[in-house]
Amino acid sequence: MRLKFLWPGKTKSPEFRGLQGFYEARIRSLAAVEIIETREARGLEEKHAAKIKDLEARGLEKHLDGAYVICLEDHGKEMTSDEFAGFLRGRERESGTPLAFVVGGFLGLADRVAERADLKMSLSKKESIIRKLTDTITESKEMESNVAQDLVDKAETSYTKEFLLSLSDGEREQLLQIDEALKRLEHSEFGVCQVCQKEIGDKRLHAIPWTSMCISCQEKAEEELSAQ
Repeated sequence: MRLKFLWPGKTKSPEFRGLQGFYEARIRSLAAVEIIETREARGLEEKHAAKIKDLEARGLEKHLDGAYVICLEDHGKEMTSDEFAGFLRGRERESGTPLAFVVGGFLGLADRVAERADLKMSLSKKESIIRKLTDTITESKEMESNVAQDLVDKAETSYTKEFLLSLSDGEREQLLQIDEALKRLEHSEFGVCQVCQKEIGDKRLHAIPWTSMCISCQEKAEEELSAQ
């Protein structure tokens, strides 16, 4: 299966780019994936919404030919995680056509892009599916010795089980850390050391976006662990 993810503009935040890279690598273990960041309309005020959407649509349209186009928007089709997994399996069996998941800019997609979609999927439902998986992982974070099997047992779909089984112990631990980092983002606590409450340095965040501790507290924690 070949997957494309398209949106206008580059992901500038180093923390989000780090998370994007991590999940892209994980998807690549299951399917061929391509991330396409197209031209973003700049220098225009929101009152020129039609022109902004038109400019961004031109960049997106260059990559849609020959693909099964899925536009992600608020009022699209809602699917449960099982339904979505079944849909992916069906597309894989029926055709070698790549799936192109298209996300609009801050003003959404131009009508002509939405109209050529083979499927419109609801963003709100997909976010709830992601939260389900996040909750499953979080519930298991205290069970370090059994984390691998516990996550697999609780996985809702065969795709999720295959994904979790493909990870090493270190990668599963990293996934838990990323999950916690996402929660800190939601609560405006990202970039703050969870031990000393001081800001984490930009260089450390760039290197390890999901870190929960500044370098000083991390070193102290490692020293205490090695002394046990």
